[in-house]
Amino acid sequence: DSAYRGLKLAFLSYVETEKGLAGRGAALVTDHVTKPLEFRCTTPVRPSPVQRTLYGATLRSHIAVDDLVGVPLIGAIQERPQVVIVQDMAFLGLRPNIAHHMVCISKQGERFADESGGNSKESRDPGVLLCDSGRFQPLNAITHWEHSGELSAILEMLRPVFSHADLLEPFSRIEKAIAEVERQQPGR
Repeated sequence: DSAYRGLKLAFLSYVETEKGLAGRGAALVTDHVTKPLEFRCTTPVRPSPVQRTLYGATLRSHIAVDDLVGVPLIGAIQERPQVVIVQDMAFLGLRPNIAHHMVCISKQGERFADESGGNSKESRDPGVLLCDSGRFQPLNAITHWEHSGELSAILEMLRPVFSHADLLEPFSRIEKAIAEVERQQPGR
């Protein structure tokens, strides 16, 4: 079906570098078979020791959502994705500020990555994305609490992709790409 073939997905992540003292945000936009269409990453984000202390458990959410990673990356993407996929619940705070559907996924039985201090509004029953081909284990999926009505539409868009492509695998590609960027441009 043509809607499925025209589907573009953005995988958004924050990868720690320099032994956790810095990190880079990255967005990988793919087509419906997860072939890369566009890749962008931020310059290193280096919170100072004072910022780490003052932000505490909210630091990751601040980095992900505020003007450091999520907003500039989503704004810079040229290929317009229908769905932004994340593994870290901290990114869900972006959803009210962007025009794209957004979903956080994790393997069924594993907890969602959430270092944002545990916003209780986000603690609700996730949807389940089943792999029609049986190749991949089911995924839990959750959206921003103000946009929970989007979840069934997002799962419908992702179901044909997930029958042949592991939706968690692009996150490991992002980590490897960031490691290569760091190798080529250390500290820049």
